[in-house]
Amino acid sequence: MPLRIIRGPDVPERMERVSTGTWLDRVLGGGIPVGLTLVALRTYTERQRTTMVLAVSLASRGPVALVDCPRIAFRPQLAEAAESLGLELEAALKNLYILIPTTSEELRTAVQTIEVELRPTAVVVDSPDAVASPWELQGPLALLGRTAKKLSIPAVVTITYRAKAPPVPMVSVADYIVVEESSEEGGETTFAVRGLDIPLRRETVRL
Repeated sequence: MPLRIIRGPDVPERMERVSTGTWLDRVLGGGIPVGLTLVALRTYTERQRTTMVLAVSLASRGPVALVDCPRIAFRPQLAEAAESLGLELEAALKNLYILIPTTSEELRTAVQTIEVELRPTAVVVDSPDAVASPWELQGPLALLGRTAKKLSIPAVVTITYRAKAPPVPMVSVADYIVVEESSEEGGETTFAVRGLDIPLRRETVRL
């Protein structure tokens, strides 16, 4: 592959984005950017719901690889996500490829499979920290970020975190980071957001 060269006047203002029809569109400036986005949420329930909605929404538009580390992608969860979006589940399922790694090495293999065999239009990875430590995940997630940019597709990694901040090894390889800071019961949630074309800022949305 020849070296890509961009002249100064042609430098783009922002990364290409893919709309999902979810709250992430507003938080990330109109859609999920090409590259690796880490979404860190405070509760298991919201992480699970966000993951399923993202996978179904993106699969309604084209092939999607769902890397399901904690094994939550069962038909009832996917059906609930489709219903919330007003989409036909069976149509989305035809475009959904579910990979189930159980170790960091299997996660790396899943990323290689995504690049070489599946070549989807988007990737969603749920809770990779369920199968390996953050330090063990740094390599596979960095590979996922490079693969996403190579294929010009968005890759979203969702995790639940309880500490003051998400794990540093995972944050360090992400192109974009969305971190839940605070939420009101039944109300709005505030996120800290930063990325390649997004300076650090806070966004408040209703999930």
